[in-house]
Amino acid sequence: MSEIQLKIECKECKHTNVVPFNTMILSWKEPEKKKSMMDGSFFWGKCSKCGARIPIVHDCFYFDNVGKYVVAYAGSEIALRNAYGYFYDYDAGAVDYLYEHDYMKRIVRTQLELKEKIHVFEDGMDDRIIELVKLYLFPNITERFGKARVFYEGAGGKKLIFTERGGKILEHIDISDNRHYNRLSSKYAKELIDIKSDGPEINRKWAVELVTKTKKGL
Repeated sequence: MSEIQLKIECKECKHTNVVPFNTMILSWKEPEKKKSMMDGSFFWGKCSKCGARIPIVHDCFYFDNVGKYVVAYAGSEIALRNAYGYFYDYDAGAVDYLYEHDYMKRIVRTQLELKEKIHVFEDGMDDRIIELVKLYLFPNITERFGKARVFYEGAGGKKLIFTERGGKILEHIDISDNRHYNRLSSKYAKELIDIKSDGPEINRKWAVELVTKTKKGL
């Protein structure tokens, strides 16, 4: 665990709060942090003066030694460079440790994506195939809702693709039958041999590039 102190101004009362924040989350040692990641409360604090909720925006690393993966949240370009350095710079990073323990490495740019990755891996799924499933569903979603965000989340034993805009859930699609997942997994089996060799940024852009490059479609 690596704790820092952040100074965050409350938008309601303008009070400057000093908020403790963990930049390295070890899920097996800190189950409460894992739970807060999963329910989305990790990046929220409370104003010590008026009690209002205050958003926390800072990069961090989430480690899971059961699934053997680490997800870096990099919300800025500086944080992105730091994440790549941590993963691949032998002088400044943790390359030897990650290689020795056989960790899969991922980098995400938003807090929603961080939460999504954890849900995907917790459900034993391949995030590359999930991105292909989302890409397959996206045209129909945008036709009905316009600009929106699409993300995966496991809930109540179900595997769901949510459509969200402005913090409001517009709908969810149940993919628990794995029909689209298995179909795309089979279709791209040749390209998706080793999950740990791909990345670290597995997202919509990655999926579009794969589909374009292979010309296999969805």
